[in-house]
Amino acid sequence: MVNIVKFIGAILPLIALLVDCNGEFLELSQYHRMPKMAETDDYDQCMQESVPGEIAVFCMTRAVIKPDKSSDLWNLIEDFSNDRRHHNHALLERGICMNECKKFVKSLSNTTTRSLMVPKFPIDFTYIHDTTVLKDSVKDRERYGKLVEIWKILLASFSILRNWNRLTSYSEEPLNKDLRIFQAVRFWGMCIVISGHIMSAYNYLPQQNPSKMEMANHSIFMLLIFEGKQFVQSFFVMGAFLLTVMVLKLAKTHKKPLGISFVLKAILYRYIRLTPAYAFMILLHTTWMAKLQDGPWWTIRMETERVFCRRNWWINLLYLNNYNEEHCFIHGWYLSCDFQLFILAILLLLAIVRFKKYVLQILAIVGVASVLIPAFFVYHDKLDGTLLVTPQSDRFFSLFDEFLIKSYTALHMNLGNYLIGIVAAMIYLNLRKQNANLGIKKWFKIVWYLVFPVGFGTMLLNSIFYIYDFEKPSLWMAAFFPLSKYIWGVYTSLFFIGLIFGVQPATKRVLSHRIFEILGRLTYSAYLAHLFIIHLTLYNIRSPIHFGFTETITTVISNVVLSYLMGLVLCLLLELPVTALQKLIFANMKVNHTDSREKLSGPVVQ
Repeated sequence: MVNIVKFIGAILPLIALLVDCNGEFLELSQYHRMPKMAETDDYDQCMQESVPGEIAVFCMTRAVIKPDKSSDLWNLIEDFSNDRRHHNHALLERGICMNECKKFVKSLSNTTTRSLMVPKFPIDFTYIHDTTVLKDSVKDRERYGKLVEIWKILLASFSILRNWNRLTSYSEEPLNKDLRIFQAVRFWGMCIVISGHIMSAYNYLPQQNPSKMEMANHSIFMLLIFEGKQFVQSFFVMGAFLLTVMVLKLAKTHKKPLGISFVLKAILYRYIRLTPAYAFMILLHTTWMAKLQDGPWWTIRMETERVFCRRNWWINLLYLNNYNEEHCFIHGWYLSCDFQLFILAILLLLAIVRFKKYVLQILAIVGVASVLIPAFFVYHDKLDGTLLVTPQSDRFFSLFDEFLIKSYTALHMNLGNYLIGIVAAMIYLNLRKQNANLGIKKWFKIVWYLVFPVGFGTMLLNSIFYIYDFEKPSLWMAAFFPLSKYIWGVYTSLFFIGLIFGVQPATKRVLSHRIFEILGRLTYSAYLAHLFIIHLTLYNIRSPIHFGFTETITTVISNVVLSYLMGLVLCLLLELPVTALQKLIFANMKVNHTDSREKLSGPVVQ
């Protein structure tokens, strides 16, 4: 007996070791990527808060995740669930209070409701109890089954965890790997935009040492900040580039030729994609923003913003505010101009796809028009050869700058760089089709490296308009204005094509880092939020501020961080849920790919 006990004592540790040798558990960060197995509304509250005269209904439902081998998350769920020591995480349990659910689903159109329904699919495991033993279960399923399914999909779209996984996802598709650098450029471009708007805020605010600011305005560094407005043209180029790649690829795979119905659906898709987060920020500027701080300079600026937004919010939501002199959400001009350019670009791309024999002629006509139209207005309106960013204009937050709309925000003054982005994308696709590699061509390397000094020189050349007041109207300035603006689009295109084809591999690796993938996706929300942050952190002063280099750098960095943090909240709670619902609603319309921002980006600065 003693020997038996000793034997058992010796063998048990070995058995335990064998049993546990494969007992390593999944990393918790991966575990929490899977949907929660069970979630319920508050049952007692649901029963107590029913509307008088109506029966309170609380539904328990089992939901099965539809298999999708192309999804990393599904593969994780499947692999984890196959372990017999684990639950089946493809089977979810939900408890839903039907009172509010019923009202919301009734407000949906029939088209939306149908798009949210998931077709039946085979299920190879037990997923539900024998509900026939429950009183009225069959009738309840007929009555509420469709309602519950729609409600589950809607709730899943607002899952913070799921939206976080979408935000941080990382695609290895060749196209995404090629164009990943756009995300980094968007982020750094956003930093330049924030820097420029902070300098404008400093010009609005009273200063203890205005001479230092005015002396700085004579430096090359400040000139580059002023000319940062040209960097916005890079965003137009990126938006057009991405849109063209997506549309031309879609045209190849589409069964029927793209037509006007495609254009209308694409415009509607983009409008829904951009507007909810934009509308929320306008609402914030119109209501609560003025109450968040106080002070003499705060009151003047925020009351002006509040009044103009209450008058003109609808103009912003129609994306026409780039022609409105009473600026509500002033940086929204870019969204309007980009939206208008998107419509023109879709029509142009449709013509290119339909009339392939005449592509060069179409591009030539549009190219000449994009130069002549702004040149005409520069001459007619007696404008300078560039938009002058002056401290005096900033003191009144550009409200009385008659040249802002005439030479900067208007659609007809920004046509060319969208066209350059379209041409650059067509060149990129053609090079990829031919398996050509510009990165190994010596002549192209020389041209690529020359982009930086020549671009720098072009920006410095605009300084002549700050120093000299040339006689106007002037034919040479009418020609200089569009050419100096559009040459920036050429520099941007050369820069991107060079990086894509590996002219500078180290730079491409840095700009393709995963952190920029996330920051780039947050840039739209950060753009919407950044002036709110600038106002909140700078405009509540009680006395003149001291301008200095260290203070300025600190302010820029803190505003970038805060803008992206607020952008993160806006993105997870509103922007990404809307895109998730939109993809479901438009699933059968085949227009998803026209908005490149889902994987790469659409309105790019913003």
